[in-house]
Amino acid sequence: MRNINKKIYFIQQGVYSSEASMKENTSKLAHYTYEKIGDKYYVYACFTKESDNINIIKKYFDSINYSIYAKEMNVNNEQFINVLEQYDYLLSAVENPETIKNVCKQIVTKYEEMVLSD
Repeated sequence: MRNINKKIYFIQQGVYSSEASMKENTSKLAHYTYEKIGDKYYVYACFTKESDNINIIKKYFDSINYSIYAKEMNVNNEQFINVLEQYDYLLSAVENPETIKNVCKQIVTKYEEMVLSD
């Protein structure tokens, strides 16, 4: 598998100054991943390549009282990018909040499996 450098949107739920604060403030999320940079915890609740999907994701997170921020970042894993394109297609075709929640959960799980464990 070759590595590529692609920009995607990291759907950031928040930035926390402690792991305890992060866990307390993410209790209603179906699944998330985080990275620690310095002394801050950056929480990501979904990923997308498509800017049109940001509004779909935002509407869902607003409905469960979470603000999100879409942040462009690079990912160097072609396999994950290909999987993300399939999930993006699903996201663009659904409106049901439970389905959106489950798609985001699957995307985060695939990100952890394919990118973080790489």
